[in-house]
Formats: sequence, structure tokens, C-alpha cells
Amino acid sequence: MCAARTATQCGMYAALTHTLDSVSLGCIDVQCAVETRPLSLLERAKLNCQRAQALADIEACQPPWRFLSERHSILEAECERRCRAIAGMSNEQFLSQLLQPSTCRNLEGVPAGFADVMLPVMLPVGHSALQEAPDLDEMRRRLVPAICTDVAWWYCFFKHCEAVKAQLLPPNPVIRSASDERRADDEDFERFLASPLPTP
Repeated sequence: MCAARTATQCGMYAALTHTLDSVSLGCIDVQCAVETRPLSLLERAKLNCQRAQALADIEACQPPWRFLSERHSILEAECERRCRAIAGMSNEQFLSQLLQPSTCRNLEGVPAGFADVMLPVMLPVGHSALQEAPDLDEMRRRLVPAICTDVAWWYCFFKHCEAVKAQLLPPNPVIRSASDERRADDEDFERFLASPLPTP
């Protein structure tokens, strides 16, 4: 009986020694053995918000001629060329986007709320454009404050960029069922790729 107990103890000792050796060699991942608690809805929502903010920050640092959609990325070079060409406009042509005093409530010629609401969100995009296109930055320095205010310059710049994108991008499709939407989207895009770009 003593011999059997000793053999059992020796076997247990050998098994324990083998287990400890395996852990020290990294053969057993202790973290895998620990069950992770599933995320609560609130934690998942916070994580999704953080990811969305990170994507928004990436997008916010891109100039207006960059597109997140891969299918539109083929148009980036032409969009950049046309946005950079804004720097070659005459003062009158560039400032033609300003509203007439009769249609706006301020002397700058920009819509109410643009300076306080829209411009702070759009400025990172604008500054990124100025960094990549020094000729646009030079135009801004020439016009502000001698010819127009800073807010008026940004308003005109973004309106011209918006017009360039409207010329290049296909129109938004009418909302349909998912299958019709995919089919129409593919057909519209194929037709769009086959058509020549409009001249500026």
C-alpha cells in the first residue's frame, strides 16, 4: 500500500513538474484559459464611437480632393487639378460665390451660421489643402485682408470645391430596394466611367 501511494505521488509530482515546465516554456497561454467578459452594449457603443472618431479625424485631415470611397478615388487627380486651378481665378471670379447683401444678414456675403457652425468643422480640410497646394495659400494671403475677410475667403473656396465635386461625381441615385440599388449603382457607375469628363 505504501508502494502504491509512493507511485501515485511520484506520478502526480511528474505531472506537476511537466505542467510547470510547459508554463515556463510558454507552451500554455494562461490568458487563453481566463474567460473574457463580453462587452456590454454601452462599452460596445463607446468603442464604436472611438473608432468612428478615429476615422473622422483621418478624413478631417484630408484635402477636399480626396475621397473615402474607393470607387471615386480614380477621380482624385482630376479633382485635385481643378481645385488647385482655383488659385488661378481672378479676384472677381473667385469672390463671385459671395451672396448679395440683400440675401444675407452680414456684410461679408456669407450665409448666417457659416462662420460659427460650418467653418470650424471644415477648417482642418481647408488647412490640409493649403499645405498641399501652396498656390492656394498664396492666393489667400493676397486676398485676405486686403480684398475680403478670412471667413469670406473660406466660404468662396469651399463653394468652388463643392462645384468641382458636383461636376466630377455622379449624381446621387434615387433610393430603391437593395437589389435594385446595387444593380442601378453598378450600371450608373459603368456608364459614368465610360463617359468623358466635363470640361471646367
